[in-house]
Amino acid sequence: MTPSPIKNPGNSGKRLEIEDVLCSKTTMKILLALKKFEQLNTSDITRKIGSNFEATASRLRLLEEHEILAHSNFGVRSRIYRFAESSRAKAVQKLLEAWE
Repeated sequence: MTPSPIKNPGNSGKRLEIEDVLCSKTTMKILLALKKFEQLNTSDITRKIGSNFEATASRLRLLEEHEILAHSNFGVRSRIYRFAESSRAKAVQKLLEAWE
């Protein structure tokens, strides 16, 4: 049975497969950093994973669109990211824990 693709709400109905969302070194580094530190802003994540700001911000938006991450605003321009409370986010967290 093939898993159903994930709908990308930010891209006019284009459907993304799970591998399009999760299969990137940047994405996995973000998820592992948030697992370790629980919540971080975009700049802290960027530094901790050794990426550039635009690539990090792009992956964070994608993970948020697919209910894996959530953010809260801190001040005018800073967002603090953490795992969402969705079943999808909980499944990703369980996967990361099982992998360790």
